[in-house]
Amino acid sequence: MRQITLFLFILIFPFLLYSQCETDHHSTNWQDSWSSCQASMSPYPIRGYSHWIEYDFGQVYTLTKTHVWNYNVTDQTGRGFKSVVIDYSIDGVNWTTQGYHTFPEATGLNNYDGFEGPSFESIQARYVLITAYTNWGADCVGISEIKFNLLAPECEKPQGLTAFVSSGNHARISWHIAEGAESYKFWYRQKYGNHDWIEKKPSLSYIELNDLIPNTEYECKVKSMCGPLSSVWSNEMTFTTLWDQCDRPELYNATGVGSFKATISWSSKPNDKKYKVAYKQAGSSEWSYKWTENTSITLTNLEPAKKHKYKVRAKCNSNYWTNWTPKKSFTTYPHNGLEDDVLNRQQSESWDFDIYPNPTTNILNIEYGDINIQQIWISNAVGQQVYQHKKQNLISQIDLEHLPDGIYFFTCLDDGNLRHTKRFVKMKNE
Repeated sequence: MRQITLFLFILIFPFLLYSQCETDHHSTNWQDSWSSCQASMSPYPIRGYSHWIEYDFGQVYTLTKTHVWNYNVTDQTGRGFKSVVIDYSIDGVNWTTQGYHTFPEATGLNNYDGFEGPSFESIQARYVLITAYTNWGADCVGISEIKFNLLAPECEKPQGLTAFVSSGNHARISWHIAEGAESYKFWYRQKYGNHDWIEKKPSLSYIELNDLIPNTEYECKVKSMCGPLSSVWSNEMTFTTLWDQCDRPELYNATGVGSFKATISWSSKPNDKKYKVAYKQAGSSEWSYKWTENTSITLTNLEPAKKHKYKVRAKCNSNYWTNWTPKKSFTTYPHNGLEDDVLNRQQSESWDFDIYPNPTTNILNIEYGDINIQQIWISNAVGQQVYQHKKQNLISQIDLEHLPDGIYFFTCLDDGNLRHTKRFVKMKNE
């Protein structure tokens, strides 16, 4: 660590005076000293109303030795600090007591050398608070100067902040790795307007921002986190997002909704490369995904009479993905057999199974042709399943005597998960 010696008269309250820095001696000029004749509220609330000085080093340092020159104005040395308590803090809010001390009275002479002050034993702090409870016999209290020996912190401030803006809502912010940093604290916000800082905590020396607004100027800053310590903030940097370039698409309402299918579509942007579509049945935690270079896609093999949710995002020519669009939803129709019969004919070229007779009274015969069947079932006109049979011991005839008369739909599910549906009528045997 580098050692730094600071001659400090950084007075947060109540006055800022000029210090006198003649090596090892202190003058008797009152302008080279500080005094307080009225108590005020301490930044450390338990010290109450008192006479105090708070020193701010600007960042966290390791503190070692001190040297103190008490109040040295001729015939006024009684103002000098006598009984004092010293507290220190990293953030100016949470304080730790260093100890209680007695400061010797100054001589009032021009060759006053001061005295060796309290040792901080290599504690780490940014703020030091000295509170005087008594002095050497005057109405006011005062002190001339304190020399702090500081060790430069190992928690370095990040340098070299740069921004790579790839779209209207994405930017990658990076910086040089800072010595001693275990992680970083990153703040950003819109530069103009009354916007609060948004905080991120990256562990690496870069961060991806994906929630930005196109054509908007932002400002950001970062600091190193070294265990309980932190560096000072880096210099603020500004960057501007691109104008609506590869922004997320606008998602449209679903069309062509049937019992097993729906078509969804969205807008395109000039720099879109491809799209990723996510969809799921409402209530499910698992999304299904499809990729396409088109601006629409037809979802198939959906469950009838169910609500489904969907969303889409675009991949830019820069290979960055936009945010997801807000979710939309649609509800598939109950299974009616008519629209689905047309759909399934389009889905499969192997439309060579048959059922007969149709209408039928009790027995329904099935010829599967070249279809490799996984499962068959029968549904009534309102979509309720009234019969089901798995692939094991595949049957070619079904007895329908237990079913009431009406319209039904016979469905085969093949090994490609395509449905093949035909409608038939069950009627009385006259």
